Formats: sequence, C-alpha cells, structure tokens
Amino acid sequence: LSEILWSSIHEGGHALYEQGLKIENYGLPEGTYLSLGIHESQSRLWENNVGRSLAFWNNQFPKLQETFPENLTNYSVKDFYNAM
Repeated sequence: LSEILWSSIHEGGHALYEQGLKIENYGLPEGTYLSLGIHESQSRLWENNVGRSLAFWNNQFPKLQETFPENLTNYSVKDFYNAM
C-alpha cells in the first residue's frame, strides 16, 4: 500500500503543478511548464514534504479507512504514520 500511496502523491504533485498554469496561455511558452526540474521538484515536494507529514495523514487516513476497512480499521493514524 505504501508504494501506491507514494506514487499517487508524487504523480498528483505533477498534476497540481500543471493545474497551476494559466489556461488562457495554453499552447504558448508562458502556458507550459518552466522545466522538467521544476516539474519534478513540485512532485517531490508533495511526496516528501506534504505526504510524509502527520498533519496530512490526520486528514487523509479516515478516508483510507473508509476505502480499506478490512485492512485499516484496527489501526490509528499514528500507527499508520509510523509504519509508513
């Protein structure tokens, strides 16, 4: 489960970066990503800074418990966070 979560958060970071570009500039140099390095830095920020924070999981863990009740019902957010 952890590999899937890290990959999803990382790829979501790419998507959030793209969503921050102005739609009215789509197709123009100003409407595209600045560089692949910036693109990757934004996804790594989400994966490593946001995704690895207890504050993030305090909000997201109950949603995971609803999605995977047979696997996560008996665990607290702190248990989950420490295991990650």
